[in-house]
Amino acid sequence: MAAPMIVISCGKAKQKQAAPAGELYTGQFHRTCIKYARSIAETDDIYILSALHGLVPFDRIIEPYDLKMGEPGSITRERLWEQAHDLGVEQRKVTVIGGLLYANLARNIWPSLIVPFGAERGHKQWFQMMDAMNSQMGISQ
Repeated sequence: MAAPMIVISCGKAKQKQAAPAGELYTGQFHRTCIKYARSIAETDDIYILSALHGLVPFDRIIEPYDLKMGEPGSITRERLWEQAHDLGVEQRKVTVIGGLLYANLARNIWPSLIVPFGAERGHKQWFQMMDAMNSQMGISQ
């Protein structure tokens, strides 16, 4: 059986030029998510769920963009399912680290996914989510 897969939501703050998906997003919340994911999974098991590009392997180069999840032109559940199938990950055990919109979209593909840091609380709780991730990594604030 394959190792669990980690799916991290994208972020608004980005580099100005194309970069690997795992390095494109520069915001504090996203960087904490990356650090946490790397503490529990191999890079090959980490994916970014981009509002524009969809499900992207950690090392795949993508262009920066200005689009929020749920806006017209953002990834659809149908396209996400196609990507998961094309990547051969539609049957994986999945943990989502990120916001509620991302977790809900991913649940269409992986109904039994795990959301360990309470994405259901929404964006206002990001600092609490970061504190919880840091705590699990043994980093005190």
